[in-house]
Amino acid sequence: MEAIVQAKVATTEFAAHRDDLELVRAQEISNDEEKELAAQGLRLVKQWLSEVEEKRTAITGPLNKALREVNELFRPMKRSLEEAERDLKSRIAGYLAESEAKNLRAIQAAAAAETPAQANEALATVARAELPRGISQRFIWVFEIVDASQIPREYLTPDMVKIGEAVRARDGKPDIPGIVVRKESVISSRRA
Repeated sequence: MEAIVQAKVATTEFAAHRDDLELVRAQEISNDEEKELAAQGLRLVKQWLSEVEEKRTAITGPLNKALREVNELFRPMKRSLEEAERDLKSRIAGYLAESEAKNLRAIQAAAAAETPAQANEALATVARAELPRGISQRFIWVFEIVDASQIPREYLTPDMVKIGEAVRARDGKPDIPGIVVRKESVISSRRA
């Protein structure tokens, strides 16, 4: 509750700068003097941003620390319960799959039976595996890549990290077909 009060005080303090911020943002830059004024405004904005971040982390730091400690306390219990959940789900799915396979074998045996009595005997072993109350089953399609060289191009994604590294390593002149490189300006500033 105290953190909320501190945050409200900080936002009220920042509201005093709102008009100044709008003036800085509206600053035209068409000559050197205006460029210098904009640079002063940028340094001021950087200072306000730093002050806001300091106040925010002063409030959230202790909250984040408490959250980490609570998560650490619960992590072993949660991990153990999640493992048990995965294990039980896997075993139920395995049982259901085995029941289905057993039924399929019985149906195949009935189809291959030489007499109606043998077919009936085989079909008598077919049983529907009922799901326990509160348990549901659905099916999903899963895949694994067995030969990446066979995957059609439309399913491939460029490695943006690798491309970025090549662009920087070759000073903006990589030898990569299909890539256009342009130079962008990045302005940085220190606090006022």
